[in-house]
Amino acid sequence: AFGRSVFWQQIQSQKSSDGILHKSDWRVLKGHSNNIRCVDFSPDCKLVATACSDGSIRLWSLEKGAWVRKWVAHNGFMVCSLAFSPDGCCLISAGSDGTVAIEAV
Repeated sequence: AFGRSVFWQQIQSQKSSDGILHKSDWRVLKGHSNNIRCVDFSPDCKLVATACSDGSIRLWSLEKGAWVRKWVAHNGFMVCSLAFSPDGCCLISAGSDGTVAIEAV
């Protein structure tokens, strides 16, 4: 994560012929209005979750390149940590308010 954008390399079955990572190989997700504090990829690598310092969490579809769900956790306090459950069905977050939240995805 970098500021308000998330960068990731799209995984491809074949690398470029020159073996160099080109700018066109990278995708950018934009949408948060404040700094991104943490990021986690779902176990199946189809979704990515991002958490912002304003307490908002976004769930992104990597296939669509857009967010598909947004909510505010921890009463608007900063989200300090974020992780998908091993089966990818839940997203667990810890906030600076001292609470842990579990959200079905």
